[in-house]
Amino acid sequence: MTNKDQFINTLIQRHNQNALITMKHDPYKVALYTDNGFRTVVSYEITDDPIAMLNAEQFHVEAYQNNQFPQSPEYYVIKPFIHTVTASGATRNIIHSITKDNLVIVKGRNQGYHIFGESTALINWKLNNGQLTSLGLLL
Repeated sequence: MTNKDQFINTLIQRHNQNALITMKHDPYKVALYTDNGFRTVVSYEITDDPIAMLNAEQFHVEAYQNNQFPQSPEYYVIKPFIHTVTASGATRNIIHSITKDNLVIVKGRNQGYHIFGESTALINWKLNNGQLTSLGLLL
């Protein structure tokens, strides 16, 4: 992505294709996802109206290169200006009270651009351990 406007437009297109929030990260489909592993589910507020959140532009977008998955290196972090819970942790069909304060957009090889939640602490850990390389803010 070259700038924040292009990034937002891409996400709106993915939403219009019903592809921005995958079943794995959709709180309304927690019971349908049968994998036992930990994952995050996006908040109901964002799931219900991601366009409103995107159009409000009350966030920074930081771009990273994902060194852990070189086949899909695009990794973007949406950091809200005001602290908010963007997602929660989940296992199997249970949403836990483990909260995440950022949204992450990755471009999966099979799923294309999609969204999930992540904590600032884990993003910083990935940076410090070489899994992510910062490419700066999208302006």
